[in-house]
Amino acid sequence: MLDIVLSIIFITLGFVFIAFQGNVLRKSELKSLRLLWCFHLFFAIIFYVYTRSNSADINGYWKIAKESTPIDLALYISKGFGTNVMYLINYFPAHTLDLSIFTGFMIYAFLSFIGVCYLYKTCIELIPYNTRFFGVNIFPLLLFFPSIHFWSAGPGKDALLFLSITMFGYALIKLNRRIVLAILSAILALLIRPHVLIILFAAFGLAYLLSTNLNVWKRFFIFTLLASVSTLLLPTVLEYVSLDSLTVESTLNRFDNQAKNLSGDAIGSSVDIQSYPFPLKIVTFLFRPLFFDINSMFTALASVENLILLGLTIKALASKPIKTYRSAPVVVKSYLIFLLLGTLVFSFSLSNFGVILRMKNMFIPAFILYLFWALSYNQELTSEQLQKPTNV
Repeated sequence: MLDIVLSIIFITLGFVFIAFQGNVLRKSELKSLRLLWCFHLFFAIIFYVYTRSNSADINGYWKIAKESTPIDLALYISKGFGTNVMYLINYFPAHTLDLSIFTGFMIYAFLSFIGVCYLYKTCIELIPYNTRFFGVNIFPLLLFFPSIHFWSAGPGKDALLFLSITMFGYALIKLNRRIVLAILSAILALLIRPHVLIILFAAFGLAYLLSTNLNVWKRFFIFTLLASVSTLLLPTVLEYVSLDSLTVESTLNRFDNQAKNLSGDAIGSSVDIQSYPFPLKIVTFLFRPLFFDINSMFTALASVENLILLGLTIKALASKPIKTYRSAPVVVKSYLIFLLLGTLVFSFSLSNFGVILRMKNMFIPAFILYLFWALSYNQELTSEQLQKPTNV
């Protein structure tokens, strides 16, 4: 009974959260968010059904938390960040309240949907013009990509990291007014995947340092702050990723071992990523599986998304890419650097398409936001008809 009540409560909370955006969003934009919430819930249920008959980390996060004791919790805390934190977070709903994992999906779907809302609002604040691709407005259509909603809807790391990354970017648009959001998002990323927080800090720090259109003292302050915190976190991150030192040799060895560990066949198929040249590694992480990789419904859906991303990327890069980057708002620049750094890190070690799609979930907001900006700016340069982003 408690499962039913709480599931209904969290489904309702999604609509309530949208209603609270009414002071900053128009009615048409609120309607889009309601559609996105329904879409998000649909894929949360699909993900739940998938995990009932397939191996998934999410099952372990919930099952182990449900079976844990207070002594186990102390042991998790002593072991540090990452998976142990998930056991700790899930302990109250899974063990204390004895909720089913389906209710866990509803809880985490709500949390990750808050991240979808932050991404939506970031686009509204930063992207001046909507762009048409094959006659269709791309905003907010790209936000309906299934990969955004599928991988972030379960009771695991991906949902919380998606929330953290989108919240962090939204907070830095007006840092003086959203400092609490920035701190909360950084703490959340630190607890879940500290190495991703380092990449995030490095990206935003570089973007702020190199943005000549910002006040020099603001650039210096934010860069120094992020660089200082990153330096303090580096030993923790090295321990988390099992690196003794940050050398080329140890890093490449880690990539090789990771590639072997993640070469199993989950959703989709595997490729021999270690034999690929560097450019093909990048393309594989960003744009595969494609139509020639299809072997299941999941890879078919993913290939459609990736084909659209590839087409939009080619279009975005076709017209003055350097000028487009230089003219972008600093948060858009930061997200692009975050995407590039993340691609460099993960493209060396991920060889299974299922794992690639899941890991790419944390970078897809950055990818989509930059495409929105680049295509909008290109539209401005070519003096096409301008239109403020509104609905699908």
